[in-house]
Amino acid sequence: MTKRLSETAADSSSAFSLFKCISSVRYLNRLKFFSTINHELDRIKSERESPEIIALVADWGQGKSFFLDIIKEYSNSSSIAVIKENFSNVLENWIPNRDGILLIDEVENLVDSAIFGKYKEKIRDFWINIKTLANSKGNSIIYLSMTPSAYSKIFSVGGQLQLMFQETFPALVERVKKVTLNTPSKLEFLLMLNCSMKLRGFDEEDLISYLKYMDLPFWVTQPERRKYVRLINEVIMDNFPSVENTFQEISRGPAKSFLNDEEETVREKELLRLEDEIDRSDRVNFYKSLMCRVGIDKSEILEPLKYMLVKGNLVPYSKWIQVTSDSEVAQNLEDFLLTVKKGKDLEDSLYIFISEELEKLVYEGIISDFEELEAIKEKVLPLANVEAYAMRWDFYEKIVNTNVGGLIVDFKTREMKDMALRFVNDNLTDNKKLIESIINFIDIGKQEWKVEERGQLSLPATLIQLTVGEKKINLMLAIPTSHQDTEKIIEKIKSSQDIIHSLLLINNEFVENNMDDIERLVKITNNLSITMMRIDVPTPMKRQLLYMLFAKKTMKNINIRYDALEIKLGELKRNVEKCINESYEKLIIPQLPAINKRLIQSFNWILFYPEDGIAEVKDIFEKTNDVVNQRFRIFGSKQFHLEDFETETVLEKEIVPYLTDNEIIRSKEGFLDYSNLYGETINKISTILAGYLKQRIDDYVNPLVNFFISSSSTSPDEKFLNTIAKLLQTKNDQSLLFLVYVSVISGLLVSKMDKEKIIDAIIEKINQLPKKEVNDDYFITAKRRDAGIRSLSEMRNIMEKYRELCMLSKENVNNLRFCASYIALNSIYSKLSATAEESRNKMNNEIEIQILKKVDTLVKARKFLGINEPTEEEKIIEEILNNIRNIKNIAKEISDTLKEIYENNKGEEFKRSLDEVVSAIGMDEDQPIHLGLFIANLTNAVLDGVRTSIIDYLNKVDIFNMIQRVKGSARVIKDIDVLLDSLNKTMPELPLIKEEKTKVAQEIEDTVSKIRERVKEIEG
Repeated sequence: MTKRLSETAADSSSAFSLFKCISSVRYLNRLKFFSTINHELDRIKSERESPEIIALVADWGQGKSFFLDIIKEYSNSSSIAVIKENFSNVLENWIPNRDGILLIDEVENLVDSAIFGKYKEKIRDFWINIKTLANSKGNSIIYLSMTPSAYSKIFSVGGQLQLMFQETFPALVERVKKVTLNTPSKLEFLLMLNCSMKLRGFDEEDLISYLKYMDLPFWVTQPERRKYVRLINEVIMDNFPSVENTFQEISRGPAKSFLNDEEETVREKELLRLEDEIDRSDRVNFYKSLMCRVGIDKSEILEPLKYMLVKGNLVPYSKWIQVTSDSEVAQNLEDFLLTVKKGKDLEDSLYIFISEELEKLVYEGIISDFEELEAIKEKVLPLANVEAYAMRWDFYEKIVNTNVGGLIVDFKTREMKDMALRFVNDNLTDNKKLIESIINFIDIGKQEWKVEERGQLSLPATLIQLTVGEKKINLMLAIPTSHQDTEKIIEKIKSSQDIIHSLLLINNEFVENNMDDIERLVKITNNLSITMMRIDVPTPMKRQLLYMLFAKKTMKNINIRYDALEIKLGELKRNVEKCINESYEKLIIPQLPAINKRLIQSFNWILFYPEDGIAEVKDIFEKTNDVVNQRFRIFGSKQFHLEDFETETVLEKEIVPYLTDNEIIRSKEGFLDYSNLYGETINKISTILAGYLKQRIDDYVNPLVNFFISSSSTSPDEKFLNTIAKLLQTKNDQSLLFLVYVSVISGLLVSKMDKEKIIDAIIEKINQLPKKEVNDDYFITAKRRDAGIRSLSEMRNIMEKYRELCMLSKENVNNLRFCASYIALNSIYSKLSATAEESRNKMNNEIEIQILKKVDTLVKARKFLGINEPTEEEKIIEEILNNIRNIKNIAKEISDTLKEIYENNKGEEFKRSLDEVVSAIGMDEDQPIHLGLFIANLTNAVLDGVRTSIIDYLNKVDIFNMIQRVKGSARVIKDIDVLLDSLNKTMPELPLIKEEKTKVAQEIEDTVSKIRERVKEIEG
């Protein structure tokens, strides 16, 4: 029967034999653990003038006692005096020798508070002896074996040595050299197995064939002496040379519970799934591929696995060393790339797998310098000549619990580690503890995050709040185990008083087997803008999380290894980060770049376009300009939220590119497609707002409709904007206003909510708008660059087209922009209609009466002179009044004349003249100029003797030509009024005489008529 290895350090000779076998290879300097031993043996062989004190530092099971055993055996074989003692034994009357080797094990006991309290004085004497020895002459070496935490507590500032020797502490620490033992590399692991088996009589040729498949054991075995020994004793020796049996023992046999503290080697669920995809006859090759991982022969490739493999070549290890000996990156890669291909001996059988896709074969945290990686490929690839394949690391890690990084938690004492292990094992299936441990992981896993509020831990879901930057993220963690749990999670989401930003759904058997429930949950979270992510937390991760939770609960004798956290829980951390960062990004409102145009007013040029479909920007400008500026706009007034563009150039060259670059709209080669107009920014914010509004506001329809109406007609509802700003945890600024405005007016936000209900409410509001049916009326308007006549009937016709398109919004929510346009146009029309009615009343009841009084003056003068026929002036004024009453007949003539004036570059002069005359004739300069009232006022003013140049510009229009012709009557009318007034004052009886004369003449005329009638009767 083959002799088994000892799990303890009792047999130092076997340790030394193993070292001699391993150190005989020519690659000793590439070894991490054994090269350190070899270096110390060189130290022992050398002479020294004064004793050396060596602190040998490594964690439990990392080879300190094994190391001391080798030194002991070497010293004995070299006739060097050596003593190996436990620390507790040297406290009693120890006097150090000035020659020889002293090996003191388990110095970590010194930091145990009970031991230190009991032996404080003896411990002090021990260090005094060490200090004395260090300052004396001699050839001795003292090795002090201890854990990293013990080293820190003894030698660091504030540690035990400083407390005992405050004055001489720095000098003493300076004399102690620190030697740290590293965990064995894969090369050492293979050499260790090879030598251990050879020393027990196994054939090297068979061993080399077998060692090719020792990649999986390397990754799943925790690097501790006892675990390595059990791997050899209970796995390899019992199953050699069968690779299949070895695999089954490691993955499914008792070995899986003792090769590492996580008690998992291969993820059995994944293994079963893959086995189901592979023919039974091919499974042996499948197991071999998993055991080998790198250096797989093409003939061994199975169909289901071929997409998980990377093609490459093998390079002899000796050549690899030659070209990469100075590269730290290359050394880090070796464990992932080293394999065995049968040669004359093990040294000759070592190969490195090299590929263009090298980064796919290693753990992502290993590579930090990608330029160096490319340089390595460039050097090594030309040396490769044997084709082979390797498994992608991301695929491999899904199946194999790779032992990259060890435990995240570093325990200071063995007792604390045992307590932690019991805690982990007791709570491994407790879902509430799992949620608590993930919350703890989130809190300490990223410094930029801080868990602010922890709701009461509950199943199946718990809600927490964490700070990420300047935002508060509400995160729900859920573990459903039944359909009832799913319902509870949904109810908790719907009834939450706070916005839920993220949902982490922890994967389990129920989740995987009840996709209908999960799809329903996905649909709900998508609808509410909740970032949902399913996360896998396999047993090894659960163990690490529970270790961290135990560390938090105890807060003593424990250290978190953040480098190992990234390795062991990196995938979980990245998934959690992704989920939380997506929620955080939803709350970041884009700050649009500054532009020298008003955003809403510029965007409205696109909004008011009166058609649908694909349109050229030039056509959009022309048709929107025709509606807004040529049919509705009263220049100088602030009726429209529309920027004043003279030509399409600004829209085409500045506004559309700006909106496109910032993903507000989509454009292509000067065209806009209104059926797919809006860009990613608006789509994103619409989706987010829809979800948050549905979460937070029970009746969101009314606020949304009010914002739509107010934004279209006057100014956006500030209360609604403040609500949005609060939901997004941002300030209510111009960027937010613009993005919300476009989101609402475009219909995108509405489309993601209760569309029909909102559109019905908007249409109901539109139907309630006042519909003034007035006679056709006109306004004149002018600015420096343009002038025109505005017709209320044209406005009504245009509005009706927008209204008809608006009513189709239920069929096409994009048509809501027509509703917004209609509301804006209707607001202007209503105001102008009211102004027109007021102006017409003033014209009929005030200005026309004043004009008729002047006509009456002319009539009085004519009759006084005995003239019966109306004068020319009377006829002209009457015709002017008739034209004013039927203004439609002359509106076009005036419009054409205005166009001619501006085409002749006299617009600025005309505008100045119009402003002057409006002021001169007493019209309100802040009100739109009603055409009829303007002409009536102008006529009245001219008859009053007011002189104006406006008529000179409009004299081609008959009515203004007539006004020009009667301006001479102003003097006559004034003189007649003065004369009549004078006569009334000097001869007040004159009107009475005239009245009596008229009365007598009428009586005579009546008498004559009666006489004539009587004569006719007599004659008849």
